Amino acid sequence: MPVLTKNDPEIKKYQDYIKGADFTSITQTLEWGHVKSNWDGFYVYLGDIDNPTAAMSILTINGLAYCSKGYVGDDFNVDTLDALVAEADPVLKENNCFLLRIDPEVPFNEKLDSKLADHGYTLRNRNLPLSEAHSTIQPRFNFVMDIKDADPEDILMSFHSKTRYNIRLAKRKGVTIESGDTQEFMDQFYETYKVMSDRHDITYRPKAYFDRMVEAFSGKDMMNIYLASVDGEVIAGSICFEYGDKAWYMYGGSLNSHRNFMAPHLLQWAMIEHAIADHKERYDFGGIFGFDVSDGLYKFKHGFFKDSKYLEYIGEIDHVLNKKRYDGFVNK
Repeated sequence: MPVLTKNDPEIKKYQDYIKGADFTSITQTLEWGHVKSNWDGFYVYLGDIDNPTAAMSILTINGLAYCSKGYVGDDFNVDTLDALVAEADPVLKENNCFLLRIDPEVPFNEKLDSKLADHGYTLRNRNLPLSEAHSTIQPRFNFVMDIKDADPEDILMSFHSKTRYNIRLAKRKGVTIESGDTQEFMDQFYETYKVMSDRHDITYRPKAYFDRMVEAFSGKDMMNIYLASVDGEVIAGSICFEYGDKAWYMYGGSLNSHRNFMAPHLLQWAMIEHAIADHKERYDFGGIFGFDVSDGLYKFKHGFFKDSKYLEYIGEIDHVLNKKRYDGFVNK
């Protein structure tokens, strides 16, 4: 059966396929499984392990199986998804899973939505009210910038004028940016992340979660931790992953001091410039949950897009194995 564990002798071939596939994600890697250390994992593929045609990294916890931003392949189609799910089913049942959830980075369209439903999947997308935008594991609405073969100056000029002003203001005020993937960089980032979370009264991940990122990704050219400083003091930070054709801004933070120095704007620009230099095709600003300028997160990210609209993904595709347990899970 084409199912592997992280200790399987063939797992290196699986990793090589995941990295080189056209349709892939950092959250489909074994390294991401290390970050999510309280989850178990297994790995499914189609074809021969020397030449797979598609793959699916699945993490499990308490009966929930999750294929984050997968599967991996040349593109996304329902028949391939069916084949991967069929291969995973025996392991899911053996582990008493009630649900396999898949949330690929595929734009929403009604034809695909209907076909997935016809194939027996339960969809969680437009059937959820916008007030429940937080009820999916990954945001359905993202700002994603096309940077394929881009000229940095053209990208800069596509931003809202106020965003360009803030980037230049940060430079005039002496904000400098450096990046790395060491524990020292992560320690300094975490302080900015914690302060920002406390300021906005939002929950935040424990330090150990970010330390595992360093353990998993340091030295592999997949993760960069960016720090913005003034006169030697770190005032803001961010984490960006580069994998496949995409750069993905995942976490950010800033101190309560120097907020008028606009360091988060310069951090974004530094990450975009780096992604362009590394020949990435997309820069993902991450999700949004509000849809007008009264929402601070939307206002900040929209400033880098001017008149462009956010991208709506297909949402969560649920393969339900136990309806009673599934209903209890989604309704709790």
